[in-house]
Amino acid sequence: MDKKYTCFVICRIGEMDSPERKRMEDLLELVITDVLEPMGFQVVTGEKYHNTGSISDDVLTAIREADLCICDVSIENMNVFYELGYCKALDKPMILMREKDAQGTLPVDINNFQHVTFDLKDAKLNKKSRIDLRHHVEHHLKAILERKASEEPLTDDAVATQGALDQGLLDLSDVVDAGLRQYIGAQNDRLDVLQEKLEAIDSLLKECWMAQGDTRTILETSTSQIVDLIWRSQNDNANALNEALRTEHQITRDMLENGFMATKGLIEETQREGVARTSEVFTDTVEREQQMTREMLENGFMATKTLIEETDRENAHHAVDTVTAVIAAATDRVVKDITDAIMHP
Repeated sequence: MDKKYTCFVICRIGEMDSPERKRMEDLLELVITDVLEPMGFQVVTGEKYHNTGSISDDVLTAIREADLCICDVSIENMNVFYELGYCKALDKPMILMREKDAQGTLPVDINNFQHVTFDLKDAKLNKKSRIDLRHHVEHHLKAILERKASEEPLTDDAVATQGALDQGLLDLSDVVDAGLRQYIGAQNDRLDVLQEKLEAIDSLLKECWMAQGDTRTILETSTSQIVDLIWRSQNDNANALNEALRTEHQITRDMLENGFMATKGLIEETQREGVARTSEVFTDTVEREQQMTREMLENGFMATKTLIEETDRENAHHAVDTVTAVIAAATDRVVKDITDAIMHP
C-alpha cells in the first residue's frame, strides 16, 4: 500500500547495540510498524538524527511535518518529554504508549492521558496492544484527513515565525540542559559534603574505640594493683598476728615461770617455818598464783584480740583508700579520653 501519511515515533533511542536501542527496535517491529504500515503510514524515528544527544532542527521539523506522533513514555527522559511538549504545542494528533512494568510515575500533566499498554515479552498482551493502537489510529484518521485537506503553503512570514518558534524551543532546550547540569553539580557537591561528614564520623568512632581500649587497659592494671594490695595486706596482717602471738606467748610463759618460782619459794619458806603451816600457806599460795595466772592469760588474750582488730581495721582502711584512689584515677582518665575524642574529632 502506498504511504499516504507519516507517523513520527518519539522514544528513548540509546546508543548502537545498547539495551535501549534493542528495546526501541522490538517495539517498532512487534507493535507499531505492524499496525501502522497496513493503514498507509510511514513510520519515522529520530534514530538518524541521534548524533549529538540534543534535539536538532531536523527532529523538530520531522515532528512538525508528521501527520501523527506516537510517544513511548515508559522511560523518563528529558528529550522525550521535550518532544512530547512540542508535539502538544502544535496540537498534533498524538498517541501515548507505556510498558506494563515501567518504573516510576508519569508527570501530572500527562498522567491522565489515555495510553496503550504493551509488554514486549508477552505475545498475548502485544496482540491486545496492536488492537488498541489500531483503534486509536482510526480515531485520529478523520482529524488527519481534515488537517491535510485544509493545509495551505506557508507564507514567508509564517515560515519566519515558525523558524523563530523552533529557535526559541532550541534555546529553551539549552537552558534546560544548563539547569540540569547545574542541578547535578549541586547534588555532587552535597554528596561530597556528606562524604566528608561520614569520614569525620568514622574517625570519631575510631578514636572512641581507641579510648575504650585505653580504658580497658587502665581497668586491667587497676585490678592487678588492687589484687596485689589485698595480698600484701593479708600477708602484712598475718605477719603482725604471728608476731603478736609470739609476743603474748612469751609474756605468758614468763608469767607462768615467775608464778612457778614464786610458788616454789613460798613452799620452801613454809617448809622452813614449819610443817603445821605448810598446807595452809601452800593452799593460799596456789590459789593466789592460779588467780594471777588466769588474769595474766586473760590480759594477754584481750591484748592479742585488740591487736588483731586494730591490725584488721588498719589494713581495711588502707585497702579501701588505695582502691578508691585507683578507681578515681581510672575514671578521670576515661572521662578525659572520651571528652578529647568528642571535642577534637
